[in-house]
This record gives sequence, C-alpha cells and structure tokens, in this order.
Amino acid sequence: MFESGFQNVGVFLVNSSQTGLVAAKVMQKNLFDQNEWGAAGILSQGEPIPFVVQFNAAKVFDQQVVILMDLDNIIKRKSVLSGGTIRAIAKQLLQGINMIHQRGLVHRDIKGENILLHNPIGSDRVIVKIADFGLVKFQDRLQQTMLMSAKGDPLNMAPELVIGDGKADSKVDVWSVGVVLFQLVGHEYPIKANSISNLRMLMQLQTINRPSSIQDNLLWDLLIHLLAFDRTKRFTAAEALQHPYFTNPQARNEIIPNNIPDSISNIQQDQIQKQQQKLNQKPEESEAQIPCENCMKMVFKKIKKIGRGRFGTVFSMQEISTQRMIAIKECDYDTDELRSMMNREIEVMKDIIRIIRQSTHQSQFIHVVEPLGFFVNEDDEKAYLVMELYSGGNLRSYIENLHKIGAKISAKKFWEFVSSIVSAVNQLHMHDIIHGDLKPENVLLTEDIKVKLADFGLSRKFLQGKEYMTNRSGTKFYLAPEIQKDEIDQILAAGKQNQKLPMKRVTQTKAVDIWAIGIILYELLAQHHPFIHSDDDLADISDIQIAHRIVTEEPSELPSHYPDSLKKLIKTMLSKDPSRRITAEEILSIPEVAANLRGQ
Repeated sequence: MFESGFQNVGVFLVNSSQTGLVAAKVMQKNLFDQNEWGAAGILSQGEPIPFVVQFNAAKVFDQQVVILMDLDNIIKRKSVLSGGTIRAIAKQLLQGINMIHQRGLVHRDIKGENILLHNPIGSDRVIVKIADFGLVKFQDRLQQTMLMSAKGDPLNMAPELVIGDGKADSKVDVWSVGVVLFQLVGHEYPIKANSISNLRMLMQLQTINRPSSIQDNLLWDLLIHLLAFDRTKRFTAAEALQHPYFTNPQARNEIIPNNIPDSISNIQQDQIQKQQQKLNQKPEESEAQIPCENCMKMVFKKIKKIGRGRFGTVFSMQEISTQRMIAIKECDYDTDELRSMMNREIEVMKDIIRIIRQSTHQSQFIHVVEPLGFFVNEDDEKAYLVMELYSGGNLRSYIENLHKIGAKISAKKFWEFVSSIVSAVNQLHMHDIIHGDLKPENVLLTEDIKVKLADFGLSRKFLQGKEYMTNRSGTKFYLAPEIQKDEIDQILAAGKQNQKLPMKRVTQTKAVDIWAIGIILYELLAQHHPFIHSDDDLADISDIQIAHRIVTEEPSELPSHYPDSLKKLIKTMLSKDPSRRITAEEILSIPEVAANLRGQ
C-alpha cells in the first residue's frame, strides 16, 4: 500500500488480489461524509455508469473508515496529449457528467484532482472516472434552478456561484468541465486570479483569452460554450456531446467507446512506479479549500462601519492576503425582493462600467464605483458586494465636517465640486443612464477629491419617450418635485376614495438627477437642506411634509456672501418644471466649470 495523496484525507493505492490496484480513502470516523455515500448509492442504482468512480467496499476500524474505490489521477500533470486523446477524455468526462445529471445530482466540485483515470484489470484501456461527491447537490428535475452555496475550489466555480446571486443549476458542472479541459490543453486556468477578490473582478470582465496552445477551432468553440458566463447560453452536458467537436467524421473515427490511447496508460503506470517508493506511509490531511461563505472571516478583516443605506451597511475592510483596503456592502438576502434589489444593483453597475469603458479613452477617469466582487452567505442569509474604498469619504461627512469646525466652503472649492459632480453625472447621461438616487452619501471622494458615484440600485437606462413607473424609493429629501407631486396626488386621491389606487405612470427624465445635484450643492453652501427650516425638528417632519414643501415652496435663500453666479446656477437646477431645468451638458459649459475642467 502506498500514498496517492489528494483531497482532505489520506488516499492510498492498494494492491488487492481480488480487485487489483484500487484507491483506499482513509479518514477519521467523524469525517465520514454521509452525503457523498448517499450520492454513491444513487449512482450505483440501475445501469452502471462507467465514467463515475465505483465504491467497491467500506469498513470501519475503531475510529477510522476505509473506502475502496477506483484509481488514479493524472489530469493535473503537465502531459502533452494528442488531439485524439484530449477528445476522448472530453467526451467521457461529459458523458459521465450527463449521466450524473440524469440521476438527479449536481457534482459541484469538478476539478482535475477529482477526474481519475482507471485502468481495468487485464485491459490496456483507460477510462475517465469522476470522483469525490462530498459537495453533491440533489435536484428534483434536470436543469432545475436552485440556490447553491459557493463551495469547492473557486478557480473551478461557475460565475453564478462566484459573482452571481447563487441561483444555479447543473450547468455549474459544465463550467467546471470547461475549466478542466482548458487546463488539459493549455496547462493554465481560463481565468488566472491570485485571490478571491481578484477572481471576482476578472469574472466581471467576462473575457477568456484563447491561448496559443489551443489550435483546434472546434475545440475552442466547444470551450466557449462550456465557459459561457451567462448560464442561459451555456451548454448542458447533453448539448455539448452533440457539438461538432465530437460528431464530425474525424472525431467519429478517432474515438473508440470507453477507450483512451495507450499513451495515457503508460503515463499512469509510470506514476504508479514512482509512487511505490512511499510504501507504508501514514495518511496525511491536505490543506482544505476555504468555503466562500467563510470569506468574511477568512479573507477580509472588518475595520469599521462607514455608511448605511436603505438596503445595507457598508464597512471598510482589509483583504488579508494583500493588505488592500476595500469597502463591502452587507445586505440582507432573505427575501425575493431583497435578492432582486441586490442582484439588480450589481447588474446595473456592471452594465454602466461596461458602457462607459467601451466609449471612453483608456486614460479617462471613470466616475462610477467599480464592483470588485459579490458573494452570498446562505447560512446568515446575507449578500456582500465588494467595492473600491475611497479615502476621502463621502460628501455627507465632508459637509458635516465643515459644519463641525465652523468653516464655509470657498467659491473656488465650490466650483471644483460642481465640475466633479456634474462631470460624473454627465458621464451617465451621455449614455442615457439615470442614477435616480443621488444624495451626499452616494457621492464618494478620492484622496484628491475626485468624485465617484455609488449606489445604483435605482438606476435605469433611459429611452426617449418611454414611460416608466415612477420610482419613489429614492430618499425623499432629494426626489424631484415632478415625482413627489405624483405621489401626493395619489395619496390624496386614495384618501378621498378610501382605497389604494394603482400607481400612475409618468415620464421620468435625466432632470431628476439635476434636481438632486441642486439640493446637494445647496447643502454644500448653506450646510442645511433648502426645504428644512431653522426651527424644524427633523424627527417630527414626515415624508409627506417634505414632499409637500418640495412641490409647493421655493427653497430658502442662500447666504448673501456667495456670488450671484452660484445662486443663479442652483436656482436653474431647482426649477420645478423639469423641462426648464438646466442640463449637465449646459452646466459643463459655464465658464467657471469649463475653466476647472481644463485645469484637471
């Protein structure tokens, strides 16, 4: 007996007179995985599956369990394989996955270490064997979508488990097969990441580069479909087996059922001979993978709370491996509504970044907070959005600090803020994107006071003339009067009729963002809200009172020492009529703003 050494337990090669060479998986009794044994039982029912590891026997010795099963693993070794050999391995692997899925199971941990190559007794054939069912998930029907936790090796995990909402199906195995085949040919991962956060960031880009080692166009096309970031466009295992890579005339002549060329068998025997020097060694545990749901504790160190929004709390954290400071937004993820909100915010952020990058110069500053990753902790029903952290804090803290030290912002500094904030919003408006929830808390500042916009949960792509359901989820203090008026009318009408009326559709435009910026800039100058009076107790003011003031009253006068040019700008931004409100493009042409932009 000698050690083969993979996974979390001791694995030994055993030469039995009855079974020949097999693998003996040795573990402490308390580590025996009933889930894996149950999956093995399901897979052993009915017609045998030739491409799945067979569990030959199991026996308990005091506090240890020994399981005998089929043997050996060479996928991860850098062997130069012929095109026909690769095709045979790929087909058998997909056949095995397809059969597993047909039995109602999702493997969830397909990787090179779990793809064994078995040489039956008295045969020169080598057969692919899929092993390790410790993370298996049971599904009621083929391609059923369900919530899955992100477990296993992150580099082999599908995007929906790493950066998605955790809703997945058996196609997570197909992605992992694509990773294994990519490694088999190119000896590298399709996405080369050095940390979990780096992996999430690279997955957001949705790009896999073709290595020079993959010359076969049909193989590359198959890999593209196996590694589709959008799981709705990803092949099932059954669909992959119908790909021309397996069905063209050359492939049909090349692949012999259940057989891989002798070169593999020779490699296998070489590996066995080399390992016979390790006879009688004790089993040792290998380093276990860290499940993604433990990322908060194992990957990030929480520093402090830096903000709180409608749907979550933002913390500054340190990535332990790199010492890099980042921001993580922690949100409840326990209802369909909350999951939908979080998933939508991430999708919008990704879309905005993609749109802006495609149409701007590489050196141009992007005024949108970029997501670095996303993961879900099913046990705590929490979702975590990983983002850049900006040392300048947010505009709310900047305004509060001015008030605390009794300082006033200078006209020069004010125009710098106007230039930065409006440039940021204009970057969205140029691409017909409405932010929809601008407020000082969502205006983040870099160390050199450049603006980054955050919180895109209410953002939308604007289509000219299209009517949208009025979004009243934004903060009341910054919602434009055309939105507030509609809500007040609805409430009054519902009150008179003593019933709840359906929401009215109104045309929402980019002018809602300009109104919000006007409120923000007013606060920057006056250090209070334009519709909050000096004798007001904020605790006693209802949302309806604020809405009524915004709709019916004029904003309070700004301090007299500020130049008329500042007052005029804010007045044009706070016009009740959205059609008369100044645009972002027009603001950028104001001489003071243009001068600041030229100086940047």
